Amino acid sequence: MKQLLVKWLNNAIQFLTLYFSRFIQWVRTRTLKQWFFVALKAVGIGILLLCLFVVSVYFGAWGKIPSYEELKHIENDDASELLDSRGNLLSRYYLRNRLSVDSADISQNVYKALVATEDSRFFEHSGIDAKSMARVFFKTFLMMDASQGGGSTISQQLAKNVFDRRDLGAFTVPVAKIKEIIIAHRLEKVYTKDQILVLYLNTVPFGENVYGIEAASKRFFSRKAKWLDVPTAATLVGMLAANTKFNPRLNPEKSVERRNLVIERMYKTGFIDSVSMNKYKAEKLVLKYNTNDRDNGTAVFFREIVGKQAQAILDELYGEGEYNIYTDGLVIKSTINITLQRAAERAVVGHMEEVQKSFNKEWKSDSLATLSAAFLAVDPHTGNILAWVGGVDHAYSQIEHVTMRRQVGSTFKPFVYATALEQGIPPTTYVENIRRSYGKWNPGNSDGKYGGFYSLKGALSKSLNTISAWIIDNIGPDAVIDQVRDMGIESPIPSVPSIALGTAELSLYEMAQAYVPFATGGISRRLNYLISIETRDGNVLYQTEPDEEGVEVLSHDNAVLVRDMLTAVVDSGTGRGIRRTYGINTPFAGKTGTTQKGADGWFMGMSPNMVMGAWVGADNPSHHFKSSYYGQGAYMALPIVGRFSASVSKTSSVAHYLQGVFPEPYEFETSVSMLFPHNLPYQPNIDSLRTMVLINAAQQGIIDMMSEDVGDEYDDSDPFNINPTKKERPVRKGFRNFFKAMKGIFSNNETE
Repeated sequence: MKQLLVKWLNNAIQFLTLYFSRFIQWVRTRTLKQWFFVALKAVGIGILLLCLFVVSVYFGAWGKIPSYEELKHIENDDASELLDSRGNLLSRYYLRNRLSVDSADISQNVYKALVATEDSRFFEHSGIDAKSMARVFFKTFLMMDASQGGGSTISQQLAKNVFDRRDLGAFTVPVAKIKEIIIAHRLEKVYTKDQILVLYLNTVPFGENVYGIEAASKRFFSRKAKWLDVPTAATLVGMLAANTKFNPRLNPEKSVERRNLVIERMYKTGFIDSVSMNKYKAEKLVLKYNTNDRDNGTAVFFREIVGKQAQAILDELYGEGEYNIYTDGLVIKSTINITLQRAAERAVVGHMEEVQKSFNKEWKSDSLATLSAAFLAVDPHTGNILAWVGGVDHAYSQIEHVTMRRQVGSTFKPFVYATALEQGIPPTTYVENIRRSYGKWNPGNSDGKYGGFYSLKGALSKSLNTISAWIIDNIGPDAVIDQVRDMGIESPIPSVPSIALGTAELSLYEMAQAYVPFATGGISRRLNYLISIETRDGNVLYQTEPDEEGVEVLSHDNAVLVRDMLTAVVDSGTGRGIRRTYGINTPFAGKTGTTQKGADGWFMGMSPNMVMGAWVGADNPSHHFKSSYYGQGAYMALPIVGRFSASVSKTSSVAHYLQGVFPEPYEFETSVSMLFPHNLPYQPNIDSLRTMVLINAAQQGIIDMMSEDVGDEYDDSDPFNINPTKKERPVRKGFRNFFKAMKGIFSNNETE
């Protein structure tokens, strides 16, 4: 076998040697005239092959070329915009971040800069600029002068932008160039010059997955393309030569150099004079960068939620596939207030930096766990969601925490107290703060302190587990579950007494929904975050029906009583940091919540015009703070609401959300009960205690004012002339002043 292989190789070498020597002999014997004809034949064959190649491309052998009719209907994927309630841009949905606009929506400065830089003879040629191609060949390739730019016309570049190149190996570039020339010529037949410019500016890439002049203008300068001046227009047009190299954010110095070159070309083309040129070149580069990428920008977590909802609505109304939020350039208007949203995001990020440091320090590790957080703000009078923060860092974790279920701790207790009131337990009931056993269940207070008798208001303000357990033992867990179902909580809740201490797993979204009636006097409204979906030209595809009336889920006075209890939490209880640390002096109520071992920290807060909630914890509940100080809701979650509220109170455009007054009770006796002391060392006689409350009112000099206000509608047999004969009568102005003066006289301000 080896001998045969050697023999075959020897024969091959002899054959090649023979024919190579004959070729050399042939070359040496050729005359100049013969060489001329050989070259002529070679050129002819080359031209013929080139023509055949061009013809093959023209007739689609290397991929179909769009017809004139198809070019009349060029459609590009357009990004949809997510707006806040006032029309401010929150984010976008896109495969390619492109926004198509009309000619009138693009500044003339952009057109001038583009033509001057990319195709100065644009209005003279019919798609192919032979002079430019010749210039590129001689100066760029032969003289190595890179400043001459490319030879492709704007029409050719448009063809390249609209129709992607196919991978054909070594033939990719030749085929693509021929196609672009053919398509450019056809585009010039189908569209006017102005239309071609608009098409080009709507499709050209600017890097960072941004396509089109409108999207680029909003990304780098936070303005519409129609408002671009010469320097900003020149900056963006300058990027077309090399998106990354001349990116004004990444390479500002090179961007300015390129911008000034564009301005010089605008001068040479006659679009601006020399004075203007020098002025524009001297201007500093000032960006107003506004990213709305998947992991950056405003309302990133909310963007995912509302996007899924909007697409589901469109599929249901118009059929699956009829509209696509990622390609159809829709306008999705949400209920979010961008000012509140940004304040919420700052509050979450700012506080979580401190909490994470405390967590890492306590565990002496920065890799045990990354804590997460969520925040929600709702307008209780409309149900509209005003701010939504689903996490701390979307790039790190895409888990949506507003809708995630976690144990809610003591933030569940107000529902227990509301149910008790609805079931007929008087708000002036005083319960002894002692540890009791209910079968095998023996709940105790988190601080281990006992003693005294607490009213319902006092017990909730101190978040006493002993009294919450006593209440649910009297009313039963099923009554509480039925009540919270009416208030909007849909998650499964076990029918066990321990739910009184917050063992149920609920979402922040549900908690905000269920707290709304406490702020409105018993009226619940469904939460909503989507206002409308429209096409770019204003055709309304979907419009939300507002929940104006709502549903009464608590009696008015009982809702007011619970809210008053929650006010005591903020004034003197576990939520007092809202006032002491963050200086919120307007009407405010709230409740802290802490779960076992500090795995979850909660705070639900409310003003007359806004319900707020915050949650903090690790995605894995087994990762938690060691100490009860750091692991409590007052440390973990309350500061988020506090920071947010402090920011809102200082911002004039949204300060009204923290102002106003809460609903007041209809019944006189409800108002009186709100003045009872929070706790006493003994079990009081309720009638005697009520008399003492009224005596204090008399000593305050308020009795005459009250008598004048209420007139003959109260029983004269009462020594203070204030017992109502009508049970459901709104408290008048003078009466309100009485309770403002009396409020807190009997409050116990001792800390836990």
